[in-house]
Amino acid sequence: MDTSKNLNQRTKRWSTLRAWQSSIRGWQASVAFLSSLLLLLVALSASSAGAAQEESLRFPAEFERQEAIWMAWPTVSYTQANPSELVIMEMLKALQPNIHVKMLIPPETNVDQILRQNHVPTTNISYHTIPYYDIWLRDMGPIFVVANGNEKKVVDFDFNGWGMPDTFLPEDLATDEQVDVAVAAEQGLDFISAHIGATKVISEGGNREFNGKGTMIAIAKTELQRNPKLNKAQLEKVYRDLLGVKKVIWLEQGVVEDSPSTVGLLPGPNDTLSAYALGVEHVDEVARFVGPNTILLAEVTEAEAKANPIAAENRTRLERAYWILRQATDQDGKRFTIIRMPSAEIQYYTMSPGDVMYHWLSVMQFDDGSVFPYPNPVNTIAATGYMNFVISNGVVLAANYANTTRDKKVAQILKMVFPNRKIVGINPFAINLGGGGMHCITQQEPLVEPR
Repeated sequence: MDTSKNLNQRTKRWSTLRAWQSSIRGWQASVAFLSSLLLLLVALSASSAGAAQEESLRFPAEFERQEAIWMAWPTVSYTQANPSELVIMEMLKALQPNIHVKMLIPPETNVDQILRQNHVPTTNISYHTIPYYDIWLRDMGPIFVVANGNEKKVVDFDFNGWGMPDTFLPEDLATDEQVDVAVAAEQGLDFISAHIGATKVISEGGNREFNGKGTMIAIAKTELQRNPKLNKAQLEKVYRDLLGVKKVIWLEQGVVEDSPSTVGLLPGPNDTLSAYALGVEHVDEVARFVGPNTILLAEVTEAEAKANPIAAENRTRLERAYWILRQATDQDGKRFTIIRMPSAEIQYYTMSPGDVMYHWLSVMQFDDGSVFPYPNPVNTIAATGYMNFVISNGVVLAANYANTTRDKKVAQILKMVFPNRKIVGINPFAINLGGGGMHCITQQEPLVEPR
């Protein structure tokens, strides 16, 4: 329990965090707009939720043909020394020759001018002034499904700040929760509310991997933590009805560097309990479908496990995931081809009160009972990883951390499984310090061929 002193310190830190939050909320939607959007949500969901039971819905695999990729311009850099915009611009350079990018932007920022000044071509980018709080569109953005083979719709899962709602202001969560509905309204698409009775189903896109034929992989711990009133069978019914899933393969845990910050202190640079993770425990840091029957799975070698306690724990978790996937079959009873991918080196980063993520960490209550040592600097574990790659038309964006051996091996594996796509290496470290990677800040919109 907090002492009076600790409570006073937390109140001060909340004030600092709220000052930052308000600085990026000035451009967000007015209360009237959000209210009208809520009315639209109620009206549309009332008409479409029941209809979903009568139509065939499918979430296409990421490696299928895409019409566009959705992204959002950064509202903040997570640390002072690592601008998020630099990663976004490198991604845009690689994506826009191959795929149309639909970019959410704050209306007071001339993003087009910034891109042109930095020699980023903008001919295949469109801008959308839909209100948003942060850039993680994989998790709270539009989930596009194909209805009856030839019509796009959006599935609206609830979003509660990755299971940590107490670390966000309610109005910020409300802003991000409505992004998918706002995109559907702007694009003229129907949407379907994911719910069981009166209970909205919470689920983030980064924790769902699809082969496009009816099989999905997810981290069980994460889905159940987000939905404490639901069980696996209930969740599977929602995935079946709204995403066309015939079979769910449940992995048990994510990797340690993708752990939620709320777990508390983890092994730091000197193997002492002195570092905070920044992640959310998603499957896209562990296993990815690269074909209907081919899965890439992260791997930690025995030598790597001996060198770092976090790597050692990851090896245990990933070998357990390998065992589960080896025993599993797809929707038609066929075994999978499993290809192992290198894991990135564990990277620590010291944060201080000048960093946005430092203040986010400082207001948390930790499961281990530890007290955040405000205002002292703290060690954090970046959510680095090679599994968080982005697949699009003609290109794959891969993490590149200037580790020649691992980077080259990753590029070789991706080229092997995607021989007709260009593999582009980008260093996502600035985004990793916010708790995710390049895959986490994108969401693909499938191409639907007219009949």
